[in-house]
Amino acid sequence: VRSLIMVEDELFVGTERGLFVGLEGAFKRVNTSLPLDSVFVTAFVPLIGGKLAIGTFNDGIYIRDLTGYTELATEQGLPWDSVANLQADSSHLWVSSPRGVYRASIAKIEDFLLNGGRVSTEPVLNEGRSARGGQPLRCCNSGATSRGLYLQGALWFPSLNGLVRIDPKDVKPPGQPRRAVIEQVSAEGGQRWRANQRLALPEGIRDINIHYTALAFRDPESMRFRYRLQGYESDWQPLTAQRSVRYTNLAPGTYRFDLQVQGGAHADFVDAEPLQLQVPARIPETLWFRLLITALAGSIAVLAALLLRKRGKGRELRLQQQVNQRTEELRRANDRLHNANQALAEESLTDGLTGLKNRRFLAKFLAEWRRRSLLGETTQEHLWFFLLDLDHFKAINDRHGHLVGDDILKQFSQLLLRLAGDGGHALRWGGEEFLLLIPDPAIGSPSRFAQRVVQAVRRADFRANEVERVPMSVSLGVAGYPALHDRGDIADWALAMGFADAALYWVKSHGRDNWNRLIPTAQAHYRDFSGGFGLGADHLVDSGLATWEHEDGTA
Repeated sequence: VRSLIMVEDELFVGTERGLFVGLEGAFKRVNTSLPLDSVFVTAFVPLIGGKLAIGTFNDGIYIRDLTGYTELATEQGLPWDSVANLQADSSHLWVSSPRGVYRASIAKIEDFLLNGGRVSTEPVLNEGRSARGGQPLRCCNSGATSRGLYLQGALWFPSLNGLVRIDPKDVKPPGQPRRAVIEQVSAEGGQRWRANQRLALPEGIRDINIHYTALAFRDPESMRFRYRLQGYESDWQPLTAQRSVRYTNLAPGTYRFDLQVQGGAHADFVDAEPLQLQVPARIPETLWFRLLITALAGSIAVLAALLLRKRGKGRELRLQQQVNQRTEELRRANDRLHNANQALAEESLTDGLTGLKNRRFLAKFLAEWRRRSLLGETTQEHLWFFLLDLDHFKAINDRHGHLVGDDILKQFSQLLLRLAGDGGHALRWGGEEFLLLIPDPAIGSPSRFAQRVVQAVRRADFRANEVERVPMSVSLGVAGYPALHDRGDIADWALAMGFADAALYWVKSHGRDNWNRLIPTAQAHYRDFSGGFGLGADHLVDSGLATWEHEDGTA
């Protein structure tokens, strides 16, 4: 066993042969169909939003969230795959290993989890023994028992050369490379030419290698080059870490080799001085020789055209008919594929039974709302969560059967859609739990709206069949998002959901068929809820961090 952490009343155990979870002796291996199932797990650290970062000895980092486990390795942007220790502050995930220390923006990790792509990282200490610009720091080894600490705003790591202290506020992003250089051109047989602004190759040289480089002492492994040989290719080639490119079978003519470098966390490119290349022509490639061959070929072509013209007209007509037919078939196939893709995208965000939105939709919607709110693109200060649980729903299934129970859920979903209106969203949270997501402008008072929902369910005409009416009631918990007065939880909608869930639990334990709201006080801050709601809502109230608002509006 190499690492331990408690998450949601479960003990996560990192071992040399995979990840296990359980409590009090009942442990099971985490099966994800990823390499995480059997790798050497070295470290854990919790991230905002209920996420968990998991470090491994030589297989990168894994992020656990509501959707499962996501792999982060060198293919996704990490400078190396070994992890000795993980630490996190409010904005960055810090990673140490024998190769050094680097950090990754938590916001960019969130964007990667939602949209994929790559995560750009910033090396802070880079041993880089095999890389140009590397330093033999021997930091930060993973052999010690205590591999790292985040204390009073500073990061501490052990190393074979002593104790390493990093102050995050003093860490600046790596600078951009100042210049790129085209060094030389080489050919088979050891021939080399210095890459001046203009270079004329000897006759017969058609296969060449162009060598280039750039300087970056802080983060040499992040440098990526792109190039193009105008006259041979029109577009820039994809970014690469390679420092040479090979061209074969070059035609005679004049070419220009352009080079750009990108490094660190910068998106801009730095240009190198372009190289002009002259490739001389052989006799069969000269203009007069080509004109002679062209004239002979033209004469033969005219004779052949006269012979084939009559037969070709009929063949062309038949071919055009086939092309028109295949084009129409392809258009119809594309239409069917487009419709199928649209249906699949909608289905992934929708509950199959009720037709309401699901949790995947909620995560996507809240991420976009939070982005727009932070950028000032919306005037909505809050979203309101109304978490509902159908009271004694199991009794309906036991009495009428699951088919009738499913039909009651569909009827209840239609009522929620009417209550949500055009400005809100109705979601199925799971089983007989549902969620109404309502923006500020759509309701005047969340308390009155909650009372309206409870009364609407009481009065609704739910039917087991055409004759028998099924009376229903709900327990409802209310919370605003962001929940805290200083909006310190805007990056963690799970905190607001925790308040709604605590209020719902209070109603269920005090007679059901009602609503309640647990309101954080003005002195409550995000750090006060690092332990979640494990001690219970009453503990928050007794600690002065929250107050109750009941059906009559009293605290």
